[in-house]
Amino acid sequence: MSATIRVGLIGLGWLGARHARHIAAGRRGTRAVLASSGERSRAVAVEIGAPWTADWTAVVDDPSVDVVVAAVNARTHPAIIEACASAGKPLFVEKMIGLDVPAGLHAVAAAKRAGILVQVGFQRRSDAAYLRARAAIQAGEIGTPIAAFSCTRDPRGISSVSVDSGGLLMDLMGHDYDACRWLIGDEPVSVYAEARCMVQPELEVQGDFDHARVLVSFAGGASGLAEASRFARYGYDIRAEVEGSLGEVEILGAETIPFIVRTETSARSEVTPRLRDDWFWNRFQDAFGRELDTFIDAVRGTATPAATLDDGLAALRIGAAAIRSVEEGRPILLEELP
Repeated sequence: MSATIRVGLIGLGWLGARHARHIAAGRRGTRAVLASSGERSRAVAVEIGAPWTADWTAVVDDPSVDVVVAAVNARTHPAIIEACASAGKPLFVEKMIGLDVPAGLHAVAAAKRAGILVQVGFQRRSDAAYLRARAAIQAGEIGTPIAAFSCTRDPRGISSVSVDSGGLLMDLMGHDYDACRWLIGDEPVSVYAEARCMVQPELEVQGDFDHARVLVSFAGGASGLAEASRFARYGYDIRAEVEGSLGEVEILGAETIPFIVRTETSARSEVTPRLRDDWFWNRFQDAFGRELDTFIDAVRGTATPAATLDDGLAALRIGAAAIRSVEEGRPILLEELP
């Protein structure tokens, strides 16, 4: 790999634009050489000095592109993964890796056959508090993990749901599924979900929900509870907790970035206050930058991806099982899925 890694960007929306600016800043020796998006986001390409195209396949096929960074709707991600596999190009792709399990499996298989490096955008794995919490778990500070909790509560509702997003149970909760699995350190075996429209009944006619709880059972007996809300008026609420046989570890709230470990004999915490002018970006800006840097380092051979396609597939399967569980009103065994 050359000293400068030439990056092709697919998607310049809210998150894609931020990824593009990070890449264009070149702190890891990167340069944005081509970008694709809808016409509304074309100005971002101009801003970062990259040629623009409306055709994302042109980004993958362009010989000047070394690696691809994709942040578009999840329905398009399997096709992007397969195109990068055919072109033999490393890929950073935002979660989710797809909206249905068969498409995800097909894309993952193509990438593995081609042997390309792929990192999935679960940015909580690159967040300082989550990293410290997981390190405490792996060091045995809380003993054997027994139960995990992860929630995403957004501070304002939405008026409509894109059919390409996957909705609350797939799109919004994807990070919580991954966080529970990553922190517990085990594989899921069954899923039971309940979801309702408690505040915004207009979402129901669009096939979506504003509140949900998803119980994930793991092979070793531990459980994970993922919760999501579109209407947390009190603020952006991101939390996680793992209870163990000797104590617990917590990652609390959006007003700070805290990390807490409690055991029978001690308690310790680290808290970093943060302003909330831009609630989502301020909470995870550092994590988003860190995960892209990890991807570039992995391309250079000096790091491993923070989240792999297998991690993306695991979250996709939990999401698919959660949707089916709500539809059928029963727990879904993961072995029932493809």
